[in-house]
Amino acid sequence: MSFSAGVKEEIAGHIPRGRQERLSSLAALLFNLSRVEIRDSCDFDIVFADGPEKALRKCFTLLKKGLNIDSRLRTDSQGQNRDGALGAGGSSRKGGGGLPDLTESDRKKLLDTFGMHMWEETGGVSPGLIRSEKCARAYLMDTFLCVGSVSDPGKDYHLEFNCRSLAHAKQILALLYMLGKSAGFTERKSRFIVYLKDSQDIIDLLGLMGAHISMMDMENQRIRKDVVNTVNRRVNCDTANAKRTVGAAQQQIRDIRFLEERGILKVLPEKLREMAELRTDYPELPLGELGQMLQPPVSKSGVNHRLKKLSEIAEKERSADHKPQPAGGGE
Repeated sequence: MSFSAGVKEEIAGHIPRGRQERLSSLAALLFNLSRVEIRDSCDFDIVFADGPEKALRKCFTLLKKGLNIDSRLRTDSQGQNRDGALGAGGSSRKGGGGLPDLTESDRKKLLDTFGMHMWEETGGVSPGLIRSEKCARAYLMDTFLCVGSVSDPGKDYHLEFNCRSLAHAKQILALLYMLGKSAGFTERKSRFIVYLKDSQDIIDLLGLMGAHISMMDMENQRIRKDVVNTVNRRVNCDTANAKRTVGAAQQQIRDIRFLEERGILKVLPEKLREMAELRTDYPELPLGELGQMLQPPVSKSGVNHRLKKLSEIAEKERSADHKPQPAGGGE
């Protein structure tokens, strides 16, 4: 099972406790899964598309728990779908959806609760159905169940809602903002995508939507990834520092050897000669450790100053070797 599928598995089993939150969840499911077909001026059908089976099952559960509508999905003129289950069964998957067994009283209850405009427009449900943060969490939870996805946190951080209209995307953006989450927006193949890419925002939203196991899994993966990245950065930094230390030491030793070959080293002050001897004997040691071997000990900056002085003397001597000689006079 993918990480995204695991999140939806959790969400599908989460039924809000409060009546208003249940209606917000149900509104999200009906908006994304169903449409209205007018039969005549006085009658209509509510038709379900072939959506995710977990979402369809949850929708029928909430119809019962939220509005006391005990309905099943029928998919052909024979009546109910063959397995008789709530949601999309075998024949519904072949037929691409189906009709719920709704009485005239059930349909009136749905219209009184949600309003016909929810099916007539593509802008989302009435704001009156999402009046609190709890309702916003419930609505986002089941919108994600229908049209959401989230990347494997071991690879990337990306959560999105694939909305069918610009107005619906704006509603999702507003609800995320209500919950303190700043989301991005883009268009993709005539769809409107609302997305989060910040790992902490995604973790928080998973928790707000009731996917607590997935939230902890993502948090643990993020911690592991951060530890690995921190270790890698430190190793890379230590490696770079070691390379710089070795490179500097090699140049210092070349300068010391040059001064020794020219006979200059033996006439330098004792402090410089002692420093040159230590650097030659211990080319791998950093400056701080070299300083502790001197008597009396010298600070890192003091060691650096002495080695720099040796290099300056060597460079001055090399420059003198390449200085143009004056031309000899003629007779």
